[in-house]
Amino acid sequence: MELLFTLILSIILWTGVKSACPRGYTSVPISGGERCFIVPREYKYWLDARETCINVHHGHLVEILSTLDLAHLGILFSGLAEEEKKDFYDYDLWTGGVTQDDGSWIWNFTGAAVNRAFTEHLPKLEKQALTIDVNSVQLKALTIHMNCENPIRNFVCETKERREKEEKEEKKTEDLDREKERLRLLSTLSIRKLREVEKALREKEREQDVLKRQLEELRQERVPRNTSGQILVRKREQNLATFLARNSRDP
Repeated sequence: MELLFTLILSIILWTGVKSACPRGYTSVPISGGERCFIVPREYKYWLDARETCINVHHGHLVEILSTLDLAHLGILFSGLAEEEKKDFYDYDLWTGGVTQDDGSWIWNFTGAAVNRAFTEHLPKLEKQALTIDVNSVQLKALTIHMNCENPIRNFVCETKERREKEEKEEKKTEDLDREKERLRLLSTLSIRKLREVEKALREKEREQDVLKRQLEELRQERVPRNTSGQILVRKREQNLATFLARNSRDP
């Protein structure tokens, strides 16, 4: 009765509190604080499930430290739709409980001994792991020998990640996207400016070609016999040459 009252009270107190769990995870008020869980839609041997929790979910297989923790996990399983449960390989899901060579039970991640209340009815054999039933929320023992019949199961991961880290990563991504957009705009403006400069240069080249032709035509003309006419021709040539030199230096 006391356990039930504590469970109900903790659920009430937790209601309305914003979850800090990453998206796709379920927040459960367990062991005096929030813990984040996920049941991947994958079937794995126990060892592979452990590695998936570590490498993919940055956490570990769930560890249940007390009978209250076990009761709290019912919140996680009650939130699963029946259709989801039907997709499980079996209703018994892998946890982090495992036996040592002497048959004693420990939690794989922390190395802490499993609560005797959970293991007193279980066999003390090597290569056994704890499973948790999604319907009865009861713990059972199952061999983890890979050559045994049906040693694959779904599993429960507990992650150490928090939404704050996820949000920081999202902000970094947003900042990176904004910087990429800024560079894209600068690149677009630079290309546009370059095209404008190229266009201006082509126009100047055309003007220079016209002036060169005019200068050549002047040179081909008959030179006036009188001195004033010769001076006028040379002056026109100098003016054209000066104009061409000045325009050839401008960008």
